[in-house]
Amino acid sequence: MIAPRPDQPRGPVVAHVSPLYGMPAGFVSRFIALLIDIVLLVAVLLITGVIWFGLLRVLPLGWLDVIAPLLQTVISFALRVVIPIATAVAVVVGYFLFFFTVTGQTVGKRVLGLRVVSTNGDHVKLLQASVRLVGYVVSAIPIYLGFLAMFFDRDRRAWHDRLAHTAVIYAWEARPDERFLARAIRRAREHTPDATARASQ
Repeated sequence: MIAPRPDQPRGPVVAHVSPLYGMPAGFVSRFIALLIDIVLLVAVLLITGVIWFGLLRVLPLGWLDVIAPLLQTVISFALRVVIPIATAVAVVVGYFLFFFTVTGQTVGKRVLGLRVVSTNGDHVKLLQASVRLVGYVVSAIPIYLGFLAMFFDRDRRAWHDRLAHTAVIYAWEARPDERFLARAIRRAREHTPDATARASQ
């Protein structure tokens, strides 16, 4: 089990009331959390893109006509291509670095009750967060084998976790549903060969 150090802020989470607190997070939870982050980032980038290109259509740029054609082409390329791409990269990188280092929880991970921590239980440092972010690319390049590696890892760590010496843990008051478990066990016993034989007698 990998849990944050005692001096690490945990908000409303109380370790002793949650059987899953500090346990390695599963693939499905992490995948859904990443999808939430992607949807959020795409929405932000779409909104900023619409605003930026709307400004380019409204703002007077007639002064570009009096500049040398080559310089005009460079400025136009910078306004329409370089700046939007640089902004998108800055937003994505800044989003993950900020949340990894400040809270250990992106929006998606917070919704799913997950947290990124160092393997020693400490806060994630900026260098670790940077390595982890680059590690996403490393995990994705070989047909996402780096992400699937957590199926074969005892601590459910993907390649980017290994590279950055981090882990993703459950950080919420998750409790197993004992009534559901009891019903499942009862149904399983009812469908065993011995139970079926007794019922037919």
